[in-house]
Amino acid sequence: MATQRASNPLTVYLADLRHVLHGNAYNDSMPLGVGYMKAVMDERLPQVNSRIFAFPNKLDEALAQQVPDVLMLTNYMWNCSLSYYYAEKVKQLNPNALIVMGGPNFPLEDDRRIAFVMERPAVDIYVTGEGDFMATDLVQWFIEDGYSIEKLLQRDIHSAVYNHNGTYIATSLKPRSKNLDEIPSPWLTGIMDEFFEDSLFPLYETNRGCPFTCTFCVQGVKWYTKVSYFSLERIKEEIYYIGQKVHQVAPHMKTLVIADPNYGMFERDIEVSTYIGEIQKEYQYPLIINATTGKNQAERVIQSLEKVNGALVMYLAVQSLDHDVLENVKRSNIQLEAYEEIQTQITARGMRSNSDLILGLPGDSLESHMGSLRKLIDLGTSRLNNFQAILLKGSEMETAASRQQYAYNTKYRLLPKSFGVYHGKKVFEVEEIIVSSAAMSFDDYLTARKYHVAIGAFWNHGRFRPIVDFMNRNGISSWDWLHAVTQAMQRHPGLTHFMEGFIRETKGELFDTEEDAIAYYENEANYKLLEDEGLGDNIFYKYAGLASFCYWKEVTECVFETSLQLLDGKTLPEGFEALWHDAQEYYRHLYAAGPEQPNLLESTNLKVDHDVAEWLLNGLPMETKAFKLPATAQLAIDLKPLHREALQDVMKTRPYNLQHISKFIRRVDAEWLRREPVDISDRNASSRTKKAPVTV
Repeated sequence: MATQRASNPLTVYLADLRHVLHGNAYNDSMPLGVGYMKAVMDERLPQVNSRIFAFPNKLDEALAQQVPDVLMLTNYMWNCSLSYYYAEKVKQLNPNALIVMGGPNFPLEDDRRIAFVMERPAVDIYVTGEGDFMATDLVQWFIEDGYSIEKLLQRDIHSAVYNHNGTYIATSLKPRSKNLDEIPSPWLTGIMDEFFEDSLFPLYETNRGCPFTCTFCVQGVKWYTKVSYFSLERIKEEIYYIGQKVHQVAPHMKTLVIADPNYGMFERDIEVSTYIGEIQKEYQYPLIINATTGKNQAERVIQSLEKVNGALVMYLAVQSLDHDVLENVKRSNIQLEAYEEIQTQITARGMRSNSDLILGLPGDSLESHMGSLRKLIDLGTSRLNNFQAILLKGSEMETAASRQQYAYNTKYRLLPKSFGVYHGKKVFEVEEIIVSSAAMSFDDYLTARKYHVAIGAFWNHGRFRPIVDFMNRNGISSWDWLHAVTQAMQRHPGLTHFMEGFIRETKGELFDTEEDAIAYYENEANYKLLEDEGLGDNIFYKYAGLASFCYWKEVTECVFETSLQLLDGKTLPEGFEALWHDAQEYYRHLYAAGPEQPNLLESTNLKVDHDVAEWLLNGLPMETKAFKLPATAQLAIDLKPLHREALQDVMKTRPYNLQHISKFIRRVDAEWLRREPVDISDRNASSRTKKAPVTV
């Protein structure tokens, strides 16, 4: 039954929804986009009653009290089905409600855009491009048209797909806004305040647009090429507001997410980092900054990093280092030599770096992908994230023309933790990925994935950096070491089950069609596996977490045993193997691990016959006599109080368990899990605190 409007103010709900599992949202950033839309609406249409939503349960509560006149929903790859579920629900509650959807998860071609909207009849208008002002324009026109959807759809509406006088049309995009400061600040107006209490991470942007044209990226199309900026004055005020709000409302918060696609590449970013460094001093926030750093301008990026006291890691998203692959995805305008320059500089300064590779890009073969892996590992990249090529709606690579040109073989899989049951209906988000092509077989794909999981287990946390440096000094490259431990992992009796599980889940997550994937998980038994046993997760991060926490003993054994074998043929001094064995046991105890949350906070004891900590501090010299203790020492090993506190703060909102291990490992700094050893052999003597190895 249609609701009666009478003289009440028009009600608009703006929803950027995310799935929630066991009380945790997999997308754990604040809904900044709808915050901008509400800020404009509040300023230009103060008579309209608007609210924003991030969580389905809160939207349900609001709908029970009042059904809106207008519902506006975002469409990202992680919430497309969820948004449409609520579009249908509100349309059933109030057939006269205007339903608007918008977002980048939308095909590029007009015919496919029209098909997308026609398949979702509850959506009255799909908005393309920026929604900051368009949302307010649509509401204004709806008011002018007497709250009549029929009259509204008779208008000539730019940047939209809708049924215009009986025919679905896709109208041309309006150019992007140049003066971003025309958008009122959703921070300074208090619009985002409620989400600090929900423990969502502040999502912040200083600019919009990307000068690069990568075909796999939604922002690679021409419409995004020009970069627009918020003013530095506004940025400074907003950053201080965020820091103060975290300090007052959510002191356990550690993370700031920066949405800029090339943070640090522009000269003004150095100033932005200076502001962040200032709030760090005042509010001890943020300790972690998630951002993709610039792809050129090495010195600027490094200066931006230096201003934020180690909270930001260099993020060099290379995607591939093969020239032909980069040509195919229109990424050749990025200076590859800049990567080497940046990596050399940050290594020399003792800083950390992240990088990304994408497996399965057009023309990518096992040989080219492994070549990229080798180069990045040998360059000393601190953390290497490996992803599969996703066909993102809105990217050039996802178009019908690109599919035909490169003859991708694709499969469908559930997005990590992007599902839920809403009033008895199971809702799933599914993505399409490339698993083989003319250049790469599916067996090649699986081989590459084995190296990916090994990188997560042995490399990315940086714990074995002293071992790798030792191997380098003895003529064994970082890649040759990683290759050896990858092969050994597949034979190690304690890790074969680990690797078999990874490959089983890698194969098991793939389906021929989106419908097949949904049908499989709609089965109650299979759905229970999603909820209770950690299926449907990001497999790379899940197994990286399992390696660090649940298989740490076996991982340590594999590293030390394989590394010692690589030294075969070299003359080892007397006593070296005994020290090596002590170091292995020391390493096993040095890092907090275990299957349960309390395991990460507990202390442990260890007996050693060598001063392993001193040996590590001295760079693992081959000569061992100086480190032999006169008597067996007993060490008590415990977390630093500051790191214990940081872990406990994260656990308040991101508990450590097998269902959320992939998210947990990305929300803690690896350094926080390193314990400190104290010699307690002679309780009558003063304790000697030994420093653990410095990780990179």
